[in-house]
Amino acid sequence: MAFPPDILDRIRAHFPLSAFIGRFVPLKRAGREHTGLCPFHGEKTPSFTVNDQKQFFHCFGCAAHGDVIEFVKRYERLSYPEAVEKLAREAGIALPAFTHEAQAQFAQRKSLLEAMEAACRYFETQLKRQDSMHARDYVQSRGLAPETLARFRMGYAGEAREGLKTQLLKEGFSEAQLVEAGLLIRPESGPTYDRFRTRIIIPIRDGGGRVIAFGGRLMDGAFARHAPKYLNSPETPLFKKGEVLFNLDLAANAARSAGTIAVVEGYMDAIMMAQYGFESVVATLGTAVTEPHLRALWRHVPEPILCLDGDSAGRRAMMRAAELALPLLTPGYGLKFAQLPPGEDPDSLVRTRGAQALRQVLDGAAGLSDTLWRVCSAESAASAEGKAALEYRLMGMAARVKDATVQKHVRAFFRAQLWPQKGKTATPARSASHQAMGAPPRLGGLQVVRQLLKLVLLQPALLHRPEVEEYMTRLECVNVPLSSLREALLIAAHEPALEDYLKLYEHLQNLGFSHVISSLLKDEAILVPREVMESPEGAFRAWCAALAGHQRAALEEEKREIEQRLKQDPGNEEEYSKLLALQEQIRHATKGLFMALHEESDEAY
Repeated sequence: MAFPPDILDRIRAHFPLSAFIGRFVPLKRAGREHTGLCPFHGEKTPSFTVNDQKQFFHCFGCAAHGDVIEFVKRYERLSYPEAVEKLAREAGIALPAFTHEAQAQFAQRKSLLEAMEAACRYFETQLKRQDSMHARDYVQSRGLAPETLARFRMGYAGEAREGLKTQLLKEGFSEAQLVEAGLLIRPESGPTYDRFRTRIIIPIRDGGGRVIAFGGRLMDGAFARHAPKYLNSPETPLFKKGEVLFNLDLAANAARSAGTIAVVEGYMDAIMMAQYGFESVVATLGTAVTEPHLRALWRHVPEPILCLDGDSAGRRAMMRAAELALPLLTPGYGLKFAQLPPGEDPDSLVRTRGAQALRQVLDGAAGLSDTLWRVCSAESAASAEGKAALEYRLMGMAARVKDATVQKHVRAFFRAQLWPQKGKTATPARSASHQAMGAPPRLGGLQVVRQLLKLVLLQPALLHRPEVEEYMTRLECVNVPLSSLREALLIAAHEPALEDYLKLYEHLQNLGFSHVISSLLKDEAILVPREVMESPEGAFRAWCAALAGHQRAALEEEKREIEQRLKQDPGNEEEYSKLLALQEQIRHATKGLFMALHEESDEAY
């Protein structure tokens, strides 16, 4: 039995291709692609490319080509079913059993797609009928050109209660199939009847261009007062509206050429924009932007543009989408936001003011961090308390970014907006202490993380120093409780009310950190010099000493390993060069520590 196409699509969507292949092949970014040495044949010059947007790899040397399933099949020498099963297990996706029942379900899905295609043809035919002149007049009044109607296969559902039902039963579809496909409604009593009536019909397609649902736009008239303006198909085995983007099948190629894609709130907006030349446009289907939506968009472009109405509802939708995206951000992939003039939507704007007006809106799209700053700062009070609340809110948002590199830059952006002079005044005096700090410890350096956190807990004013705050932001930790405590400390760093140790402890206790704090403070293996509690300057010198001590110890350990290897191979010039370089690093680390510990206490503070 063939695997159902939707299962294969879910597997492909789960694995960003460059990230997955990067587990096995070192890749470097080159424009919109990644390149590396082909794993399927010996080569010295990279000819292997990975394209995330098109979801395939290709080798110009041996012609290997395919998607993530084909890569696993080739790389691990598996059969196609074995590769699918392996990836499905990793993604947590259940595969249908190879049983008669599973085959029947696959056949049933195929029949539902056939029913949807038949329904689409029926609606298209109805719009062209002589007695549907009022429907054609309506679409013409909306400015829809005949070629647009044909391109999107738009149709019409008339007033007949069982028009579609009668036609599709004649074509051999069962009543149960049409109910399951969402085409008929089965009331508690009485016969089934057509779901869509007296509406302009817009087919909704999957990524392969197959009709999986319909949207119905109610025409103006007396009936309009008693029914919703827009009506979508219900969720069915074919259609999950939180996962589908209208027009993505047509917009994907245009998006790859344009390098961007616009996301609007309604399919009529997307249709009208496409008519005016905006080919790379998709629409959500009556839902807010979801995680599956974002992942689908990022497979095609790095920064899709959410084009939202300029009213308060549009701003709320913008914030929901921004906060949803924060944990999902990775280097190079984000979101932009374009806000329409108040009272306008893309449909009305492009029809009344032309394509150039809409182009200006899209060209003025702001990045995610800019948008969060603009919206949050506009909503905050000008008082000291209001600014404190703004800072707390923004740093809390930054803490939700899971990727360490992206989080660092988001924090840096917010800091620059909150304290525009801070970087300029702190820069001259950061040199010595910054030399002592160097790069954050490698992943797994748990003891140094515990020691640095303990020092900050005992002297919260440490985080007022830009270099300490920056270092804490970059500090990596695999221990989840410690990592969460670090985030909470960074958020609270500039809360005036939390500068006192006891108040900070109470705040952190309310957040659920009592156990981890108690563990740190009672850890006798972490020595705390007396000067830590005497002044922030003393605490900072202790911070530098602790950090430099750990870094110097790591260098000394590496030096001993090289010396041991040289005993076994005294003539190894490469190892000897490493030893000389390490000795120089140790000398600089010692010098940097001395400088940090003997700075003037008021310098840079």
